[in-house]
Amino acid sequence: MSKKKSGREEMQAQLREAGEEFGRGFSLFGLAFKNVRTYAWMNMKMCFTFACLAFLLCLFTVYNAALNDYRDSLVYGSISANYFYTQDKAKRENFLESNPDVTIIHEDSYLQHSYAKIVSEIHGVGGKNDVTSAYLALGIGDELYNATKTVTMQTVGADENLFYDYDYRELKIKFGLSSPFLLGGMPQSADEIAIGEPALEAYGLQAEDVLGQTMTVYMKDTRENADPLVYQFSGKVCGVIHAEYFQLAGHKSTEATYPMLVLHKENPFMLPTATGTVTKYRLFLSEWPDELTALEWRSVFGTSYRGTTNVSGLDTLNGVQTIAANLYIIVGASLVIGLILTVFLMIDKYIKVFSRSGGILLTFGLERRKLYTLLFLQLLILCVIAVPISFVLTALGYTVINLVVSWATRINLALSWGRIIAMLGLGIGAVIVIALIFFGYAVFKIRKRTIKEFLGVEVD
Repeated sequence: MSKKKSGREEMQAQLREAGEEFGRGFSLFGLAFKNVRTYAWMNMKMCFTFACLAFLLCLFTVYNAALNDYRDSLVYGSISANYFYTQDKAKRENFLESNPDVTIIHEDSYLQHSYAKIVSEIHGVGGKNDVTSAYLALGIGDELYNATKTVTMQTVGADENLFYDYDYRELKIKFGLSSPFLLGGMPQSADEIAIGEPALEAYGLQAEDVLGQTMTVYMKDTRENADPLVYQFSGKVCGVIHAEYFQLAGHKSTEATYPMLVLHKENPFMLPTATGTVTKYRLFLSEWPDELTALEWRSVFGTSYRGTTNVSGLDTLNGVQTIAANLYIIVGASLVIGLILTVFLMIDKYIKVFSRSGGILLTFGLERRKLYTLLFLQLLILCVIAVPISFVLTALGYTVINLVVSWATRINLALSWGRIIAMLGLGIGAVIVIALIFFGYAVFKIRKRTIKEFLGVEVD
């Protein structure tokens, strides 16, 4: 009996308060804010549930997107290394026969001059195909330049196919460059030379100093009573290759294509003479192999697959992506379903509380349309509170997961401004969608109720 009395007294107090508010011309937004404040604990629980739902959706979505972006950066940020190379034609054919499932997207070859014999004769040491700037002098006009830095001066003869599409892709992604050339281009005739920017820096020269000038390359002879400079070749400098080209994943090692001096393939220096010229074959792969396959190639073909060191990171990332996907499906889905059920359990009480207040306001002449607007404004206030909470939770969750993954795999996903904005946008969108679903359900439940039914609702 006392409970019923207290209920009637509460309703009478609410009626008096509602009448006073209408008398003061309270706005709907003011009423919405007051209702949220009056039932602060219930609204904060609802708000936090909204925020947690948005947090889960944002965290997994943004983290998976970050993993995909990181994978793309690995795949295309080192794509220039995804090729097999050899100067042994039999090894090339063996590679193709041994790997019938590997799709070769592009195949080419170029000539490489071997300095092995002349270095052995002049300096008395075992020479290799390549030679460093310490052994060579450059003549530009009447000036002779000696290197102050050691740079590998791999000398090749090629045509326009020396630079493949993979090189252009990686240059664009890493450095925003559209061409391997700082100035000029590839040699178009036997009397032209292109040179790498690192070589010019080793000799204290700049691109503008040599472009269009005749360059003569000499081998230094340290033997007693010998001519100190042995002529190698000369030609007009037609192009300077960007220093960034030599930072690409596929062109960092002297054992791969590292074209510091580029001649036309018909240049006499590149002809099969006593000093020797070898042919390098390159097979560019359409897809990256897995690490096990790459290591197998390494054991069979030596270091002839250039991307061996790159596939390890890709394999690790693939494992992380698989774990993330499983967590998203199993853990994330379970938590989301649990939170959605929690929301639906809370909705009933929320609708009852709102119905009691709504019945009182309808008694004082509030239009039903405005009542729905009031409900919408209350949920909007909850959204405004939930968005920053979800954003903070997502940022913290992203940081913690990233620290754990970085510790375990050394894969670090930086929290860029783009991802911060994406998280904020997803958080706002998720909260609004959840609130609209809530609003639609609540309106569906109360749309046919009379004022008497509104006022007769018992709140537990």
